[in-house]
Amino acid sequence: MPPAADWRVEGDVIVLGALHVSVERIAASHWRADERLRSWGQAPLQAEQDTVLVPCAADECLWLGAWLEEDTQADPAADAVAPPSPADPPPRAPAPALATAAAPDPGRITLRDPIGGERAVAALPAAYQLGTLRNAHDAPAPLRLAPADTSRRLRLELECGPARAALELVLLPPPAWAARAHRPPPAPLAAPPLPPRLG
Repeated sequence: MPPAADWRVEGDVIVLGALHVSVERIAASHWRADERLRSWGQAPLQAEQDTVLVPCAADECLWLGAWLEEDTQADPAADAVAPPSPADPPPRAPAPALATAAAPDPGRITLRDPIGGERAVAALPAAYQLGTLRNAHDAPAPLRLAPADTSRRLRLELECGPARAALELVLLPPPAWAARAHRPPPAPLAAPPLPPRLG
């Protein structure tokens, strides 16, 4: 596994080479297993060594959105493929730029709960969203912080071509996250965003 320095957080996005991962928020009442999840807003991220801290209120769930871009660190002149807006519904098929032979090497994200044993995997470009954890015994579960918990530690594994990285993703109540991140907590979730207008 490469050292933790091989991945970074840029503008609240986790980056490993061409692989970009954002953490999106949705009201717990709107989370559904095995359905496309709409973003109600992007969660802010705070890196601490080999850990990324994420605020998560008791009434919300999180999901990971992933996309591939040109690796701008390897080639500063590369033109990046813009990711979809988190407020937009996910596309029904990969964007054409990701489906061509000139696309970056495929990526893969794996999320594990070391305590409960649940896991989830998304392989890009076919998959772009990860919002449900599973194990062999229980019903599918959302990515969330239980109301009585003070934190939840998950393991996030990233693969992009030959690059590999592993980090801890720690969910914290917003006040605790703000105290550690020295940033204001995200605003509470409001009404869901309107779907995009077509035509």
